[in-house]
Amino acid sequence: MPSEKKKIVQKIEIASFVDSSLLDLLRLPEPVFIKDDPYRQLLYLEDYLRDPKIGCESVLIEHHYIDRDYMEDHSVFYSKSLAGLPNHCKRLHFFKRTSGHIQAELERLYKISEKQHFRDASRLFSDEAYLGFSVIKPLNGCPVGRTVLKCFPKIRRFVDPDFRLHL
Repeated sequence: MPSEKKKIVQKIEIASFVDSSLLDLLRLPEPVFIKDDPYRQLLYLEDYLRDPKIGCESVLIEHHYIDRDYMEDHSVFYSKSLAGLPNHCKRLHFFKRTSGHIQAELERLYKISEKQHFRDASRLFSDEAYLGFSVIKPLNGCPVGRTVLKCFPKIRRFVDPDFRLHL
């Protein structure tokens, strides 16, 4: 009997970041063995995104994302553990526009048939609204994986020439 291939349906969800925390959006369980600040990386990420200089308003969640770094870790360690961890992650994309605006813009981009026009429109959308992404691994207490985000806008810094470091 030939083996049946399991078809994976990619579930994508766009959620408001204004009303929810990352813990709520990801529905992460409370870790059993980690008592002190188990999701501090995730909370740090959330604080960064909520800063007015960054201004994240919505999150697009890819529920089934294959991350090469996690796959390597999974094949070496997690596949042999008794925990039965999945071999896929979630990936979060962050935007500085509302979820309704993101949904409408993605639908508009999807309908563009001419290749160069699609690239130009996608680049403009990305420059205006996209803040970056974060891979969320299925590991209790340390889920934050590879993360690439826009930096704070440039600010001018002035150094006092009379400042001296005293040890």
